[in-house]
Amino acid sequence: IAHRDERPAGWHVLVGVSACWALAASAAVLALVRGRATRLPYPLLLAPAWLGSGSMFAWSGWRLPATVYVALAHPGDVGYPENLAVAVALHVTAVMAGAGIMRILVRGDRRPVSLPGSARQPAERVGPRL
Repeated sequence: IAHRDERPAGWHVLVGVSACWALAASAAVLALVRGRATRLPYPLLLAPAWLGSGSMFAWSGWRLPATVYVALAHPGDVGYPENLAVAVALHVTAVMAGAGIMRILVRGDRRPVSLPGSARQPAERVGPRL
């Protein structure tokens, strides 16, 4: 049975852009926390980390209450293009991830980092250098 996707093209573009910001922020923070030398200068790693965390936190921060309202109130004139339970879980996860990345950037994370394929070593401060 063929399923016709009734979401507008703009919705797909917005999801793709959000995914790219999340991946860019995650990659930048991973590079900063691991402390490995990269070819990118420090400010070029900070920019996608800040922009991506802000994007995840702010976008899902305002979408979460609207999604919860639609899920609980079931207004007749509002149609939602996605599964409400999945959307709520996605927005909660994005708010938490965005806040977590912001915390790492502001305070720095001094705990040892253990990632597959890397030696266990203390992480460097990734926040502002004073």
